[in-house]
Amino acid sequence: MKELFTTKNVGSTFDQKAQNWNNKKLFHTSIVGVTNRLIKILPDILKPGMQVLDIGSGSGKIVRNIKKICSKTEVFASEISFNMLSDNSAENLFLCDIQNMCFKDNMFDLVTSQQVIHHLPKPSIGLKEIHRVLKPNGLFLMLTVGNQYQSNIFPYKQCHITKDPLGRITSQQLQKLHLECNLKPIMLFEDFFDMHFNNSNDYFMFMSAIGAIDKIFKYKLYHLIDQEKRQKLSDKIACKTNNLRCINGHYITLLTQKIT
Repeated sequence: MKELFTTKNVGSTFDQKAQNWNNKKLFHTSIVGVTNRLIKILPDILKPGMQVLDIGSGSGKIVRNIKKICSKTEVFASEISFNMLSDNSAENLFLCDIQNMCFKDNMFDLVTSQQVIHHLPKPSIGLKEIHRVLKPNGLFLMLTVGNQYQSNIFPYKQCHITKDPLGRITSQQLQKLHLECNLKPIMLFEDFFDMHFNNSNDYFMFMSAIGAIDKIFKYKLYHLIDQEKRQKLSDKIACKTNNLRCINGHYITLLTQKIT
């Protein structure tokens, strides 16, 4: 089956968004009930001397938290977008594709990724690469969007992660996907929350800022997207959010261990 987009397309998209990445917070009035479960779990698994890889590291939020929690770790950061790495404080920065990483086999005690898997054309390839670079019994801690994320705007239909417009997935599907890549689920959390917006335009701008609009259009450059399709999506969002100021949020955090 031919891929609808490539990781190179994803990298180009986030190269364009990097400069204004932090502006995404300007478009919502509040997020109620959200918790960054991945960061909360880190103190329980980090140990001095660990080699840790943060995938899709961006500006380095996870890296900074790792070093704050356990300074005696060696942290590596990888990213597909060069521009997103400009503010990353990791000791070791790598520009590489999660589906073909430049690291040796059995190198890391822990791999982390936040909001990455739903951007991949073939998540299983990325998970197999994570399995490859983990040491025996190494841990993979990840966070992604669950099937109820924005479901009151984009209803979720049971389908494969690569076919959902936002790359959403159920907790059962996520665990199955990891097991198929020899990563054994140890711990799973689902967090539900509410995102509040003043109007449909702010919501659309937020979706654009986080790459969700690009995801829907398979990461095509904006000027290459059919104008009629752009307008149709914009009208759909305006219609659905006209009297709706609260959008569903749903994150899944999963900790798995390498099966050797």
